[in-house]
Amino acid sequence: MSQAQLPTAADVAPLVVVEPAAPRRVRRPLDLVRFALAVLGVVVSLLIARFAVNTAYGIGKDLTGVAPLVPTAVLSVFSFLLGLGAVAFPVAVGIDAVLRNRARDVIDGVVAAVAAGLIAWLANVWVRNAAPPQMIAALVRTTPRGLTTPATQPFVAVLIALITVAGVGGRDGLQRVMWGLLGAGMFSALVAGVTSPASALLTVSLGRGMGLLTRYALGIPSLRPDGRQVAATLARNGLDVARLDSVEAGDRQARRYLGQARDGRRLDVHVFDRDQQGLGVLYRFWRRVRLRETVLRRESVSMRQSIERHMLLAYAAQRAGVATPPLLVAAETGPEATVLAYEEWEGVALADAPAEMLSEEHLASAWAQLGRLRRHAIAHRNLAPGSLVAAENGGVWLRPLGLGEVAASDLQLRLDVAELLCTLGAVVGPERAVASGIAALGQHELLAAVPLLQPIALGSETRAAVRRKPDLLRELRSRILHDSPPSSVEPVRLERLRPRTLLSIVAGAVGGYVLLSQLGQVDVSQLLARAHWGWVGVALAGSVLTYLASALILIGFAPVPLQLERTVMAQLAASFAALVTPPAVGGVAVNVRFVQRSGATPGLAVASVGVAQAAAFAIHLLLLALAGYLTGSQTGTDLLPARRVLVALAVALVISGLVLLLPVARRVVVHRIRPFLSEVIPRLVDLVQQPKRVALGVAGNLLLNFGYVVALDGAIRAFGGELPFWSVAVVYLAGSAIGNAAPTPGGLGAVEAALAAGLTAAGLAGDVAVSAVLLYRLATFWLPVAPGYMAFGWLQRRHAL
Repeated sequence: MSQAQLPTAADVAPLVVVEPAAPRRVRRPLDLVRFALAVLGVVVSLLIARFAVNTAYGIGKDLTGVAPLVPTAVLSVFSFLLGLGAVAFPVAVGIDAVLRNRARDVIDGVVAAVAAGLIAWLANVWVRNAAPPQMIAALVRTTPRGLTTPATQPFVAVLIALITVAGVGGRDGLQRVMWGLLGAGMFSALVAGVTSPASALLTVSLGRGMGLLTRYALGIPSLRPDGRQVAATLARNGLDVARLDSVEAGDRQARRYLGQARDGRRLDVHVFDRDQQGLGVLYRFWRRVRLRETVLRRESVSMRQSIERHMLLAYAAQRAGVATPPLLVAAETGPEATVLAYEEWEGVALADAPAEMLSEEHLASAWAQLGRLRRHAIAHRNLAPGSLVAAENGGVWLRPLGLGEVAASDLQLRLDVAELLCTLGAVVGPERAVASGIAALGQHELLAAVPLLQPIALGSETRAAVRRKPDLLRELRSRILHDSPPSSVEPVRLERLRPRTLLSIVAGAVGGYVLLSQLGQVDVSQLLARAHWGWVGVALAGSVLTYLASALILIGFAPVPLQLERTVMAQLAASFAALVTPPAVGGVAVNVRFVQRSGATPGLAVASVGVAQAAAFAIHLLLLALAGYLTGSQTGTDLLPARRVLVALAVALVISGLVLLLPVARRVVVHRIRPFLSEVIPRLVDLVQQPKRVALGVAGNLLLNFGYVVALDGAIRAFGGELPFWSVAVVYLAGSAIGNAAPTPGGLGAVEAALAAGLTAAGLAGDVAVSAVLLYRLATFWLPVAPGYMAFGWLQRRHAL
């Protein structure tokens, strides 16, 4: 091409950037997270000062013991440098702000310094006037000269707040020097014994916290590059851009642009900057606490690690032959930002594609991409409707794998299968999704993914799609299992900590506190000395009888024959499970698993145990009414709810009725109840046609309640008390109902309080009532734990659980 033919600047169309106006100041989520850590530091320092005084004192003595080993001149130099830095640093920050025309930085520093000084001064006032003596001893020191130091050092807190705020002005070197001088000065003060470790931690946490809070509240200057800076970076790396349009990013760690290169290629540009760091960190922390390690997506600690991970996955996917756009440019675009540019192919995301648009070729192509990932041990971990794009030629390609894993485990690969099933099921329906998956991977691979069809295993976008179709997961499972034996599907627990487990732990701690307070009212030595051991044996015999009765109930309602010995062992195992779960939850789970392992299908096992629970509840209420009627004494009426309780229940029923008039509320209730009724009612109809089994189940329920009443009656008589048998029955039945409503493991705390109150209301002396309840709970709840643990292990070794 001749010189005359070369394009001139006038021939090149100007760059077009469409994006919202860049904010002058931003609030970094990471600052809020760090502020929470600083608050945690304050709490820890106060807890140390309150409850670990001896430990804090010992650490302080050890530090002062280092003093003879450090030359006095060194400590003097440290103190001098800290004083010099404390004077020079604010001056340097002010001069730097003026030279760079950033007077707002000076204002932010003053606000942070004043706030830190004020909160430190208030802390000193509180410690001096209102803190417990142990806390004062841990925070306040008397110097060798006889001077008393305050609990915090306001001057140091002010300096730390100023350093924290100044650290966002691009002068990281100066900040690091000041942190070093501050550390040396604090070390000198600890060694010299003029401050305590708890006081130092409190001072640093207060200063750091107020600095971070100021940064988050007032914002910091935005250093993020705009679209034109991004385009300039791409041009320097050989990718000339004609247009950039800002769009919503699926990756919360990056901003996203869709672009057009001058050579005609479409671009998908991701910009990583520090302003995005910390987004969703609390949610990710909760996921990390709640889920098992193998289920979690690996989180990048720093922005650099996140970028390197995106690049690694892009190259790994291309090498595996996966249809995913290539990475064209990876380059820094400013001091705190990096740009990754991918080629963007034509197509419509499955999230926006109607079901009739997607052909069988599209579905087969989606499974083919997953197959290539699986063969190279790459997990995508985000196969959501927005991550799969349908092309006009019948193919499907995947957006960049920023959340994926290389060298993925088998469970992570199975999670991808489960998520793709849910994504395709939400778009084209469960029938086509399952049929295409079986055609591509085979029945065995889809069976392995069935236990992972759980909302908790899916990404946020896929979970939202599943919530819009409430029956999707159930339909996917039923279609995959239609022609498969249920025994081929092993359950997989993905959660290490469930919300209800956390609630049980908290409630159990409260219940344990209540129980310990009750034990404090009893002299255990006298309790054992005056117990009548014959009646103790009766209480233990009643407890043993309940396990035989529970076994008879399960045998009566089970859809398959059960061995009596193993069923009794299963009830013992259920008693062990009740130690760590709310009432009935652990026992139900053990019984369902035991019936399933005995040959029943999962649905039939759940339905049978559900019928048994419903029957037990109905019989319990009938016995409570019968016992109250036969008692014929004031006991029965004392245990009835008070009038205001009845009024409250009536109001609650009216409100519930009004709520159910709303269509949304009715749909929620129907959605919750329908699966249960659809399984329980057919099983109930089957049982009606087998009167012998129903009779066995009812007899077992009667025997179960009789055993518990005998145990409670024996415990009462063991300490010289005596009540009519039907009165004891009323107390047990009412107390048991209250305990089953409590969220604590085994009703801990609630059962004891209800039974003790009931026995006292029935006329029993208070000390006898408490002693009898403790013996009853020992016989029926605590002593069976060890045999239950052994039974649990025995049944597991024989594959009965």
